[in-house]
Amino acid sequence: MVTNIGCNMTNIHEALQGFSAQSEEFSASSEQVAAATEEQTASMNQMTFSAQTLTQLADNLSEMVAIFNLNT
Repeated sequence: MVTNIGCNMTNIHEALQGFSAQSEEFSASSEQVAAATEEQTASMNQMTFSAQTLTQLADNLSEMVAIFNLNT
């Protein structure tokens, strides 16, 4: 009976160590996903800024070209 209790305690301890390892892996994966998401957000913000800048440049170019009237 004492041997069974010792074996059960060992099994419980090993199971808890396994859960702990899986928890640490999950935590590391979550941190990687968070970092990737942050990078993607920064990239999206930069693309938005670039698109807005290009839109403004296109508007400015249209205004400059509009002064030329080619009647042919």
